[in-house]
Amino acid sequence: MQNDEDSSLSVDSRSSGSDETHADRPSTSFLRKACPHGVGGGNPRAWFPLCRVGYSTRRAFGFTLIEVAIVVGIVGLILGALLAPLSARYEAARLRQARGELSEAREALYGFALTYGRLPCPDSNGDGTEDAEGGGCLGEEGNLPWTDLGVSRVDPWGNDYRYRVDGRFADAADGTGCGTASVGVSFALCSEGVLIVQDRAAGTPETVVRGIPALLLSRGFNEGDPQAADSPDEMENRSDCGGGPVPPPCDPNLYIYHEPTRAEGKEFDDVVVWLSPHVLKNRMVQAMKLP
Repeated sequence: MQNDEDSSLSVDSRSSGSDETHADRPSTSFLRKACPHGVGGGNPRAWFPLCRVGYSTRRAFGFTLIEVAIVVGIVGLILGALLAPLSARYEAARLRQARGELSEAREALYGFALTYGRLPCPDSNGDGTEDAEGGGCLGEEGNLPWTDLGVSRVDPWGNDYRYRVDGRFADAADGTGCGTASVGVSFALCSEGVLIVQDRAAGTPETVVRGIPALLLSRGFNEGDPQAADSPDEMENRSDCGGGPVPPPCDPNLYIYHEPTRAEGKEFDDVVVWLSPHVLKNRMVQAMKLP
């Protein structure tokens, strides 16, 4: 009786195991669909584990060209949305840097006047020092004499800072011909500069400031871009007025200043800073250089 029970259990176990094995095994038709080329001859069930690995790998990591194109397009849209504001913020930061460096240069010009009783002449040959000749300036417009002033030479776009001065405020003569001159000072309390700043070159311009003795300028990003055409406002700020007259006719004493814009035909990114004649004279009086 014991042997019959053991035999029955053994048969049941084999039968149960056989049923479980058949249930786990895929059909031959599925095998041939999953791996139509096979991995060898013989019974498909013998090479199914190898076939299954290759099949599942292809299904898990394969991409169609359409799927790749969609992903690339989405990534491009995301990058475009991110880079546009980043570029604008970077350009705004460079404008702030240029304004800050020109403000420092302006303070250095005030200090130069207190020390020498006059403003420096422009740098005409690019060596960073002023170029004077015969008691006056070799030219009234040129590069900022950055070495003499101890300030930055180039703007954030890699261009030399420009400097324009009324020569009467930078010569070796005492006074400018008005009132009583003070010894060792090239201008007097009654002296008025010839430089004018307006808000546009054409149309109906409004005067921003007049009578200034000196002016500092950065021509911005457009100066270093060969593809960028100067607008009339930017042409007015060039020493040669862009190589020809612009409406209104180019005035070497006139400069334009307004907020930056990228409007077509009106592009403007120049940074302009000027010396106030009243601040200059007040500091000279406080230093007892002027009465």
